Amino acid sequence: MKNDSATLVKKSINAPYEITQAVIGVEASKTDKSILKYFNFFTTNIPTSSAFFIHAETFFKKFEELKTEDFYQDEMTFFNSQIENGIKEDIEKYFPQKDKMYVESDLKNGDPLEILLDTAEDLNADLVVIGQKKGTKHHGILAKNFARKTKGNALVIPEKSKCKITTILVPVDFSENSARALQAAIGIQKQLKKPAKLIALNVFELPNFSSFRITKSRSKFKSKIKEQVKSSFINFLKKYTPEEMDQIEMQLLFKDSSNLGGYIYSFAANHKVDFMVMGAKGHSKLELFLMGSVTEKVLSLNQSFPTLIVK
Repeated sequence: MKNDSATLVKKSINAPYEITQAVIGVEASKTDKSILKYFNFFTTNIPTSSAFFIHAETFFKKFEELKTEDFYQDEMTFFNSQIENGIKEDIEKYFPQKDKMYVESDLKNGDPLEILLDTAEDLNADLVVIGQKKGTKHHGILAKNFARKTKGNALVIPEKSKCKITTILVPVDFSENSARALQAAIGIQKQLKKPAKLIALNVFELPNFSSFRITKSRSKFKSKIKEQVKSSFINFLKKYTPEEMDQIEMQLLFKDSSNLGGYIYSFAANHKVDFMVMGAKGHSKLELFLMGSVTEKVLSLNQSFPTLIVK
C-alpha cells in the first residue's frame, strides 16, 4: 500500500502537543538557570511524562595521559560526584514534584554533543533540549550542529528567553515539513492557559527576470506574484489546518536578497515573537527551505526566544 505522507501529516491536526521523553543537556554552571527556569515553565504548560537531564564533562579529557595513574580514577570519581550533586540540587529547585513528571539526571565524561545525541537515541526521546549562551559554545554545543544532527524534535533555549508564550511564529514554505511545524505550533497553543497569537510567515521572492518576458512593470508583476503566493498560502492552510484557519494570522514578506534567515529573524524581532517553530527542511518552487541556509541562520542570530525545530 502506498504511504500517503500528506495524509500522515493531516492526522495530527487536532492533537495537543505533548512530550513523552525529553532529554536536556545541562552545563553544570550558573548558565543552567535560564534553561531550567524556562523548561519548568514550558512543561507547566506542555504535558511531559519524563525528563532526563544529562551533563557531559570534558575536564578530564585534558589529562588522558594520566589515566593509568592510581589517583586518576579516584580524582575523577570525586570530581564527577561533586558536579553531579550540584546538578541534582539545581534540578530539584525547579522540579521539586516528581508525581507529574519523572525526573532523572546523569553525568558522563566525553564529547557533549555525542553524549547528548546518544542519550536521546537510547531513551527514544521525542524532544532534545539545549541552552544557548551568547558569544560562547554553550554546553560545548553549537545550536546549528545540534539542530542538524538530532533525530527528534529539538528545542533551543537562548539565555535571555522570557517565560512566556504570547506570540508564536511559524515560517512556512508550503511543504509538508513546514505543515508539521505549523501543526506542532497549534498543538502548543491548545495547551496554553491563555491562547497565543499564531503567525504563519511565508517569505517570497520574484522569479529571475531573465527567465521571463515581462510586459508589465516590476511593481505590477510583484503584485501578481503576491496574489499567487497568497492563493497557495490559503490552499496550504485548508489542506493541513482546515479547522484552525481562523486562529492563524497569515503574513507574506517579500525578499530581494538571499538572506532568508535574516528576513525571518528580523520579522520575529519586529513583531515581538517569543516562541518560534520551524520545520527542519522543506522545498517549494518559490523558496528552498534548507536547514543549512535558513534554520541555522535563524539560530545563529536569535538570542531572545526559544526555537522548536520539528522533524
